[in-house]
Order: sequence, then C-alpha cells, then structure tokens
Amino acid sequence: MSDRFCERCGAALAVLQPAGEGGPGAGAVGPGEGGAVSSVAAVRTAAPPSVCPSCGASDGVDADGFCLSCGVRSVRPRDRMECDLGAVVAVSDKGPQKARNEDSFAVALLEGGGFVLSVCDGVSNIARSDEASQAACAAAVATLAVSSEDGASPLMVRAASAASAAVVAVAPMAVGADPPSCTFLAARWQASEGLTVGWLGDCRAYLVTGSSARQLTTDHSWGSEAVRSGVLSQQQADADGRSHAITRWLGADAGIEPLPDLVGEDVDPASAALVVAVSDGAWNYLGSADELATFFTGVTLLEGARRLTEHAIASGGHDNITVVAGRLAAPTPTPDPSTSTEPV
Repeated sequence: MSDRFCERCGAALAVLQPAGEGGPGAGAVGPGEGGAVSSVAAVRTAAPPSVCPSCGASDGVDADGFCLSCGVRSVRPRDRMECDLGAVVAVSDKGPQKARNEDSFAVALLEGGGFVLSVCDGVSNIARSDEASQAACAAAVATLAVSSEDGASPLMVRAASAASAAVVAVAPMAVGADPPSCTFLAARWQASEGLTVGWLGDCRAYLVTGSSARQLTTDHSWGSEAVRSGVLSQQQADADGRSHAITRWLGADAGIEPLPDLVGEDVDPASAALVVAVSDGAWNYLGSADELATFFTGVTLLEGARRLTEHAIASGGHDNITVVAGRLAAPTPTPDPSTSTEPV
C-alpha cells in the first residue's frame, strides 16, 4: 500500500509500524509492535454540504470533496473528524472562522483494557502545521501504545520526543520562513497503572467525576505564566492580547529539548471518571472546569464530545476545536462460556 491517507475520509491507512519501518499516520491507529494495540475503526468525517457554496449546485461532491458541477472543493476531509472506539472517542472540527483544521488527534485501545490518546494544535497560518500536528499525534500514540517496564512517565517523555521528531521531519517540505509547529498533549490509561498525562503548550486535560471537573494541566502560555509569577491577575491576563501566546511547543524552532510536564492520577476504576483532552478552541468557551462536566452528563461519550464541540461553535468558534474523551474504567470481564450459571 503506497497511500498514507484515505482519499475518501482522510484517515490514516498505515498501521503502527515497528521502529524504523514507517512514517507517521493520523486519527485512530492499528496494531503496533508486540501486539500492544487492538484493531480500531477509521476516522469518520462529517457529511458534505447539500449545496455547493461556490456555485449553488446540488449535484453533490466526489470522494475528495470537489463539487461535481463546478469542480470547486466545498469540503475537506479534515474539516470534521470523528472516532468512536467505545472506551475513548474524539471529535475535531474546523470551526466557522478558520480556513482549515490545524488540530489533530490520535487514539488507540490497549490490549487488556485501557487506551492512549493525543491532541495537538498546529500553530495557525504556518504552512503544513496541520500535517505537523497530525504527525505528532500519531507518533505519540505509537510510542505510548507499547508496554514499558520502566513505567508510564518515561514512556510519556519518549512519546514527546517521538512527536517532536515527527514535526521536525515535516519542516523540509514546508514553504515559508517559519517551520511548522504544534502544541502537544497525550495521555495513557490502564487500571493497573492509573492515568498519566504529558503536555507542552496549551491543550488541556480535565478529570471529570460526576458533575465536577478538575483541570490536570497548566498552560504553557504567556498569560498563564504571567499569573503564576504574580505579574498579572487572571483578569488582567485574560484581557491582554498576548495571553494565549504559547511559550512551549514542538517544532524545529522550539529551541529546547521537548521535555513535557507530567501529571499522574490514581483513579478508582469504579468511579465512572472521565479524562477529557481539548484544544484551546474548546476550553476557551468554558466558564469553569465544572461546566465541562455538564456536556457529558446523561449521554454517551461521543455525544458528550459532540455537545462540547457544538457549544464552542455556537459561542463563536474562533479557532479549531478538538475534544477527546476516555472512560477511566477497568475492562469488563468476558464470561467463560464453559462455566454454567444455570441451576442444576
């Protein structure tokens, strides 16, 4: 197979490869070396618009999103991406104000229960930043999906390094003075080891339990660092135009070794807790951490991710929006068919 991406939906066609045998993929990913990852479904995209925004014809579009009447591309595969693996789901939307979706995600299930995920936000208006974020996510998940004897934290550091290398590899193909770059967030969950999150930049992870939520990450941004240092109040930082400028990222111009901040959480698998990872296009429209929990109350994981995405769109959608949610639960035991439970 020579194609890396599906021409119909844009999902990565490559499975995770052993070291040295393949390039980065995207979206949901398949089996890796050692069988650490179970097979998963491909990323799905939203239905194309019924009327071409360029010529007004309703003849439909071809598999690549080009109008069958005028030939103008009216929808791109990455404009809306969704993936539902049961224990972990993802939704990513271009948003109404952006020309392209520079956010990306990757998710995978682990054998024996658990999952890994990544969310990356490509720096706006830089050539191939969408490819950079996609490559970073796939490289991170490929690394995190392999069993590690030295624990999840060292594995997360290696995942950030792999993601950084994948972003730098995109740079020679880019046009312009600025190399493609992106923020980085990844998480790994197994009931036996707990939840581990690593990040660089301002994508966030929240722990949701019932009607409450708690932010696990701390933004690497000008505003957040000004508040932490006591230079500005939160209100002053929010009003400053520099507030969202990131101070750490992945890319050829990052300047330092990509060492992520790490946080670990011991979560009771019986608590029905969730981890929700989002780009700033999603969390920017939250009034509080607890508000995030309301979108996941009484609905499926995928519907919760969609609800939060649509909330950001309805609130203005000034940036790309990505929401990935995973259920922090132990795997359900599979009944042994050889054992009878009927009375004798």
